Amino acid sequence: MRHSIIVSVLAITLIFTCKIFSQNVEFDKKNFPGIKDQLKAALKELSLGDELYDLALVPNSGNFALALDYYLKAQDFNPNNALLNFKIGRCYLNSFNKTKSISYFETALKLDAKVNLEIHYLMGQAYQLNLEFDKAVKEYKTYKESLVPDELVKYT
Repeated sequence: MRHSIIVSVLAITLIFTCKIFSQNVEFDKKNFPGIKDQLKAALKELSLGDELYDLALVPNSGNFALALDYYLKAQDFNPNNALLNFKIGRCYLNSFNKTKSISYFETALKLDAKVNLEIHYLMGQAYQLNLEFDKAVKEYKTYKESLVPDELVKYT
């Protein structure tokens, strides 16, 4: 009993510390010592979400909403994973609750500025849909500046 309390306190301390310093926390057993079963369950949710997310990237497949359910369960376990926050943001951006994506994109960016090459473009869309046009323009410009000349030609 005492061992499980100590492990729980250590896990909570780790998560709290990571939140303070805004560091990306990977789904790795070294980051979650002593809570193997919870990590395993979260990884299963993440894996199921990834399968649906990958299918959703195919136009008109509509699996973002299904992936979101799994991702939110994994995020309950580890809210400080940049890639997971990015994927949740993208799922929300492709749902009826589009503006919910903003907080997840912002968190992903704080945790890892290089989480995904498209993050600024997608954040621009989210801000635009939320009628925050100045922020949207800033994000679109940041995205445009990140493109290499060959990619920029596609958008002009």
